Amino acid sequence: ILKSAMVKYSNEKEVNKIVAIKEELNEVQNVMRINIDKVLERGDKLSELEEKSTSLEMEALGFKRRSQQLRRSMWCADVRMKLLLAGIVFTIVAVVALIISLSVCGSTFERCKSPPPPPTVGSATPSPFVPTVAPTM
Repeated sequence: ILKSAMVKYSNEKEVNKIVAIKEELNEVQNVMRINIDKVLERGDKLSELEEKSTSLEMEALGFKRRSQQLRRSMWCADVRMKLLLAGIVFTIVAVVALIISLSVCGSTFERCKSPPPPPTVGSATPSPFVPTVAPTM
């Protein structure tokens, strides 16, 4: 057995085959190491990407809340501005109406009072504008 192994390994063809197989095995090991390193790097990149996506999700939620608050505050400011504008318009209209009525009717509104109706003969209801005299006894 030992002799056959010596003959086999002393044969140059057999030795070259063994050396070629060892070299091929070393190349395969190197390729596998490189592939394992790439997989580990990809795993690191995936975990970084997961962290970034989680962070981005939290920022998006914060942005949504802030935008809703801003929308509400802008709506309130818009309503306040419309109410203020309506109040100003109402005040201007009231002042103009007062000025017109004062210029037409006078400061005591004497010119706008209707004159008393003429007394009717035989009327059962006394006129509110005509003083009634109670009969004296």
